[in-house]
Amino acid sequence: MDKTTTHCQICGRPIMARTGVIAHHGYLRPTGWHAQTRSCYGARRVPYEVGHDAIDALIPLIEGQQQRSREALETLRREPPAMLIFRTRDGWNRAAGQTYERERPEGFDPANVRPDHRRGSYISLYLAEISDTERSLREMADELVYLRDRRAAWKAPA
Repeated sequence: MDKTTTHCQICGRPIMARTGVIAHHGYLRPTGWHAQTRSCYGARRVPYEVGHDAIDALIPLIEGQQQRSREALETLRREPPAMLIFRTRDGWNRAAGQTYERERPEGFDPANVRPDHRRGSYISLYLAEISDTERSLREMADELVYLRDRRAAWKAPA
């Protein structure tokens, strides 16, 4: 096997594997953090040309997270929390990095909630939490399709 043309099991990128495992990749070093984000799940695993153990390990992890997210979404819709937290992150805002707590309004009905465009209101935070969780569930579903297709396409080395 030509070790310069190996591919990551997870992201499919061509990555060097001089030692027999895929090199670290997929991480970022955001400016000002003095740290880096996590590497791709396929880092330090055998290349896709050799095995599919990373794919096999990641699928049930995503399925578990998907189930927990579905349950959290149902709980959020059924029992909205008494308090939601809002953390500012905008660099241009003097209030950047501050945390605000928003109490659930009296008589709040999650079945009949209407959009509230005031930034940081309980309703806008509640709807954003629902939207973020739904988007995350769609992304997990897409990722599972990709990983299952990749696993099905895997062929043992000759």
